[in-house]
Amino acid sequence: MNQTNLQCVLADTGLGLHNSGRCYLCCHSRKYLQNAAGEDLYLDTNTLEDAWNSPTRREIQDALAQGIEHSNCQACWDDEHAGKTSRRQWFNSICTDISPRTDQPQLLDLKMGNTCNMSCRTCNPEVSSQWYREDWQLNAHPLEGIEFKDYLDRWRRITPSYNDQNAGLWETLRSWLPGVKCIWYYGAEPMLIKKNFEVLEAAVEQGTADQIEIHINSNGTCWSDYHEQLLSKFKNVYFDISIDDIGTRCGYIRYKSDWATISDNLDKFIETCDKHSNLHLSVVVTVNNLNVYYLDEIYDYLASKHVHVNFNMLHLPWQLNIKVLPDQVKIAVVNKLMKYTGNEFWTRERDSILAFLNTTVEGVDQHFKEFEYYTRGLDQTRSQSFEQSLPEFAKLVSPWFSEGVAALGLVL
Repeated sequence: MNQTNLQCVLADTGLGLHNSGRCYLCCHSRKYLQNAAGEDLYLDTNTLEDAWNSPTRREIQDALAQGIEHSNCQACWDDEHAGKTSRRQWFNSICTDISPRTDQPQLLDLKMGNTCNMSCRTCNPEVSSQWYREDWQLNAHPLEGIEFKDYLDRWRRITPSYNDQNAGLWETLRSWLPGVKCIWYYGAEPMLIKKNFEVLEAAVEQGTADQIEIHINSNGTCWSDYHEQLLSKFKNVYFDISIDDIGTRCGYIRYKSDWATISDNLDKFIETCDKHSNLHLSVVVTVNNLNVYYLDEIYDYLASKHVHVNFNMLHLPWQLNIKVLPDQVKIAVVNKLMKYTGNEFWTRERDSILAFLNTTVEGVDQHFKEFEYYTRGLDQTRSQSFEQSLPEFAKLVSPWFSEGVAALGLVL
């Protein structure tokens, strides 16, 4: 890998399938792959080969090779400028033995549909169908006046993109498997999507499973003997369990999750990974407005479990990006997190998170109004309370709210 420019192994050798049925280079991309006419490529009417040969992909590759920070990769540039290891840098460091091929990707980033059992506040209807009703209530209906049945039509391409009738998609994936080095499964909830495991079963049948690494990002609610038996056949499997808060605060961000279930399953994942040398466990904490104040407590609990922790910065939606918090709230966050000594890893991650926190952005006032609107609006639809769920943080933030879910001039 030439480190004198901004090349990225994901851009050169990877392909991502998005929940919506569109394609991109990776899950941090800001741009979907398009055809020569500038139209997004959807898998219900286009092929994986169309996506792999997209002019958008070549455009991004060319920009990175010339040292240009392409806007598609803004999440990585934001991390790198804050001194935090970006997705690009991390994958470049672990994929040094992969040489680009012209005929197929070797790294697959798969989000095949939006089947999920949760509706996290950090999520959206493209990623979780559980969000449909509330997105319509908070967004589409007040802004567009659209009826719910018509609103549902905008998600109609998800199912045909990934169902059994899209035979070409599954045939191509199976034909690519012998050349694939790594597969990442992200949300919705990959453990609930049957097709994910049909792909893995095909790799076992082909005799290539022991050559493929698997990464699974799960909400931690699903685990069974079937998963253990199948996944233990692969070269390496890395579980990234998403836990954005602990205890009674858990279900506020990751709505419908139950801390008793999550904590019990975390222990099961730990036990299972201890039994198999090729199964590995990390916990991913997505740093956002609603948990940044509690990161010290979250990390302290996870460290007591002796699991590796990855702090993932939320970039979008803007209203939950920690950069949009009021300056006085940021000061309180800094003061609290600086008091927790932790260890060398914590200190390094904390410092990069705080650097990210204190970055200025345009439109911060509007983004914070949107934060209030969605916080109050979801509290109303979910019968939750910001003040009761996150009392210490709410005490800092609530004085900056204009009060009421009509903060944007909208009424539920």
